[in-house]
Amino acid sequence: MRRNFSTWAWTAAGIAAGLPMPVLAQTRNTIMGRLINTASMFGPFQTIDNEPGAGLRQAARIIGLIIGSLLAFLGIVFMLLMITSGIRWMTARGNETEIEKAKETIKSAAIGLLVVVLSYAFVTLISRMVVDTGLLRG
Repeated sequence: MRRNFSTWAWTAAGIAAGLPMPVLAQTRNTIMGRLINTASMFGPFQTIDNEPGAGLRQAARIIGLIIGSLLAFLGIVFMLLMITSGIRWMTARGNETEIEKAKETIKSAAIGLLVVVLSYAFVTLISRMVVDTGLLRG
């Protein structure tokens, strides 16, 4: 009986800890919100909707949304690869070929994630440098 109560208590605590997460996801400090803000920072895109360049601003927001969606998708793919490789490694039962396959998949997934993160950082750096120098202002 005591063990059953402990299981229910831990389950309830886990659910209660996860309840505020959807509220946190609605803030503008998410990756998607920051991408939209980044997309609207560029010189000709800093206009109100009735001025010239408003269409470019909308295009920048759409591109920001597409990039954010692709990054989220790649993050999900990375996590799925890590989980399946971990399961493969745990269930290998000493089979060296299965363990090596799992290690190789983990290594490839980590390298892929590193390439994606570094390329995003590089593009962000270049775009900020372009904005700071005013090359987009006509």
